[in-house]
Amino acid sequence: MLQITPTKYTSSSVSLMSTRLALLSQKEQWVFFTSECPRPSYEVLSRHQINCNKIVQIKPSSNLCEEEIVIKAIKAGTASAVVASDNFSEHSKNTIMLTAEQYQCEVFFISREMTSCTYH
Repeated sequence: MLQITPTKYTSSSVSLMSTRLALLSQKEQWVFFTSECPRPSYEVLSRHQINCNKIVQIKPSSNLCEEEIVIKAIKAGTASAVVASDNFSEHSKNTIMLTAEQYQCEVFFISREMTSCTYH
């Protein structure tokens, strides 16, 4: 499991995440992006050799918070990875990471500043 929560954007953290997502997107499962974490463009995904056909943007929910959405996506067993915002408490992150470990899913927590640097 990989957690990327840089306090400062670094090219190595983007490279590591892109490499892992490229590998995970080759599995039969999906790579989910929460609505709080914008999905990269086709061009960006292709540039990093991420299988665009395996990327799904989860729609926002009117009755579930992002943490509940991430846990639900992991427990469905159809995700090889979930990319979410970094807007979680340490307790919530630990809960998500433990759940992901049980379901053999990787979770990427992306800070707002990394999102803007990575996807543009």
